[in-house]
Amino acid sequence: MVSHEAVNFLLVFGATAAIASLAAIGIFQASIDHKVVNVTELDQAGHSRYQRKDAATGETRRRPNVIMLLAEDLGYGDLKCMGHPYARTPNIDSIARDGMKFMSFHSTGKTCAPARGGLMTGNNPSSMKYYYGDDGFDINNMLTVTELFHNSGYRTGHVGKWHIGDEENMKNGVYGIDYVKKRAGGESDYWYKDETVYDAAIEYIKDNREEPFYLNVWGHVAHSPIKPKEHLADMFDDVKVKKEDFGKHFWPKLKLSQSLNKDLDRNMAYYLGGLFSMDYNVGRLLKTIDELGLRNDTIIAFTGDHGAATMGRGSSTSQNMLGYCGGLRDYKHSYYEGGVRVPFLVRWPGTIPAGKTDNSPMSFLDWLPTACSLAAVPYKESSIEGENFSDVWLGGQERKRDRPLYWNKEGGGDYAMLSQSGEWKLHFNVDDRWELYNLKYDIEENKNLVQCEPTKAKHMKTKLREWTKTLPSVYCRSKRCKSAKFGKLDRGKDLEGSCTDYEEYMSSDGFVPVEGFPKPAIPPVEANRDDST
Repeated sequence: MVSHEAVNFLLVFGATAAIASLAAIGIFQASIDHKVVNVTELDQAGHSRYQRKDAATGETRRRPNVIMLLAEDLGYGDLKCMGHPYARTPNIDSIARDGMKFMSFHSTGKTCAPARGGLMTGNNPSSMKYYYGDDGFDINNMLTVTELFHNSGYRTGHVGKWHIGDEENMKNGVYGIDYVKKRAGGESDYWYKDETVYDAAIEYIKDNREEPFYLNVWGHVAHSPIKPKEHLADMFDDVKVKKEDFGKHFWPKLKLSQSLNKDLDRNMAYYLGGLFSMDYNVGRLLKTIDELGLRNDTIIAFTGDHGAATMGRGSSTSQNMLGYCGGLRDYKHSYYEGGVRVPFLVRWPGTIPAGKTDNSPMSFLDWLPTACSLAAVPYKESSIEGENFSDVWLGGQERKRDRPLYWNKEGGGDYAMLSQSGEWKLHFNVDDRWELYNLKYDIEENKNLVQCEPTKAKHMKTKLREWTKTLPSVYCRSKRCKSAKFGKLDRGKDLEGSCTDYEEYMSSDGFVPVEGFPKPAIPPVEANRDDST
């Protein structure tokens, strides 16, 4: 077994908290309100390719670097700072400590390609006629965040996983990316996946440190197979798994893991070892940024593409797939919260306030407009569905969205909708049944209220149907096309649910305690939050 002293020695990064003053928060507010500025206006405002004018002091400052760290199949509750009882992720946690942690952040998809499609374009993947995972964004006439930054004078890079178009086109220049480096995420002699991904990222940062850059770093942890080196699992020999330490939706996964291999503690240790290795690599990148003197000039965001994967039975390592969605219902391939709610952490020391937690309902759709606004990169507001939340990121009050969030994939299967307040979640499941949940009181989506709240349900159903009318009527993959099946929404029936204890349920103060779930995964939304859609 490796001692805790050895573990601490292996960690390469330990950042001290950055305290952002109110004066610092206001630095760029003159040029990052909700309006879009064009290049001419940027020039008149004093911005150049490398610098921008400080709205508070009139002095010039370097435009911020922007780094998006994306994990794969990472559960909402897989980080220590997100409530995992056993994980050791101090480097990733430091991003939240030195910046902000967003508790109601959602992916745009329940699988890889739609998640990345929304992140790159600021548009719902269902708005694209051609399958972006194979055919890319150009055929869909979609601009990407990397193109916008490139067009504004930034150096742009992408290392790691792709899945946003044919890999034959994965080369320098695509989507405005100056430097593209595919890394498969193979293991090194000591560490688990993605050491080569972060090697390439660190090399890119060093090579471009003199001018502003945008960089995607897309890793492969915690995708299957889960089998890190034995010494990484040994670091967690002290972990003794108790199901009561987790939300009850995770219990069946623990049971299945133990049925595949009786040593549940060791199964968990393998998963935790993989997370620890990911955290080590993130720490190397953070340490590089700090050593190069770029700490206060770099926005760093960390998130996962969607929820943790379910546990299969088809490999010798299936029992190790113990990704934890924080007590939320379901996993990857599902629009329940466990499939699409993701951790989202962001730091920009001296500008984004340190140690703040926020519950505003956000999405991958919002990454493009918010990042562009913070960096004074022009974009056309009418061309995207995402919303600019830079006011919140800079320490402003929590707020609802201007528009609801919607989910669907290529006009078939299941659908979901989240209200503007982030409180109400509507589902149309694969059995053509409607469900409605109040996430303020029932974050686990246990109590279906579709028949208890008929007015709310009707309103949200209407909104969802109206949204489908804005989508393509035909979807194509590699020149094979099929018609969307939006009409089945009109034939759906309500999934029955009991309303006998509804008044008591809705009048309770905050979350309803659930057996085996000792504390809520997410702080309750304030009672005075607007619950309109």
